[in-house]
Amino acid sequence: DESYSLVQITFDHFFVFLVREPDL
Repeated sequence: DESYSLVQITFDHFFVFLVREPDL
């Protein structure tokens, strides 16, 4: 499903962002 893929991509991107920004 496209919606599921979108959620996966969004979640993965968000997780990577948090990992790359430990200051947050």
